[in-house]
Amino acid sequence: MRKGRKMIVSEHYIPPGYSYSNRTEKAALIAKYFDFALQGPLLDVGCGSKYLQQCLPEGFDYTGLDVVPEADIHLDLDRVDIAFKDESFSTVVCTDVLEHLENFHSVFNRLIDLSSRYVLLSLPNCWNHALHLVISGRSSGDKYGLPLENPQDRHRWYFGCSEAKYFLTKTLNGKGRKLDFYHYFGLSGRGLAQKTARLLFPRSRYENLFVHTLWAVLEK
Repeated sequence: MRKGRKMIVSEHYIPPGYSYSNRTEKAALIAKYFDFALQGPLLDVGCGSKYLQQCLPEGFDYTGLDVVPEADIHLDLDRVDIAFKDESFSTVVCTDVLEHLENFHSVFNRLIDLSSRYVLLSLPNCWNHALHLVISGRSSGDKYGLPLENPQDRHRWYFGCSEAKYFLTKTLNGKGRKLDFYHYFGLSGRGLAQKTARLLFPRSRYENLFVHTLWAVLEK
């Protein structure tokens, strides 16, 4: 990106036909809906069992990083830095990972530096998740609750959709030429209550209540 050039920020809604309920289905959504941003070499941070690789063409230049044994690079991001030179990958993918890390900010900045072309991120809308728990009368579980044993998979940060967009817009300004937000509403779709709220509420309030996950694509 040329210095002094203003970053273009755009917002979109992921169509209801694109939905997922597990990591395999989420990888399929990435491969289909965000295919334009998947260029090799690609680093998949928080790859799990390399679900995304299974959706890519054979021979695609893919590297998966996670704390699990199935990853190509076994690494705890709260303890060890990613040992690659800046811009080592055309695309860096990091979905539903950063909110689990104490070192959110430093890892986030490192991911941006590692990419030469695209960064694909997703962050949960914690307000929406909490609202569903309150309405259902269920406990907050291992993400924010008080389980009997210390959970391994726990959110360290609590934020809404509007706060996530503000953070990404401010911190990525000057680091790319284009930033696209994609609002994902989950399996609930867009029922009558949601359609009514969209007409009555300010946009930020509506999104904080109903957006399930915020996806973002930075193009450098």
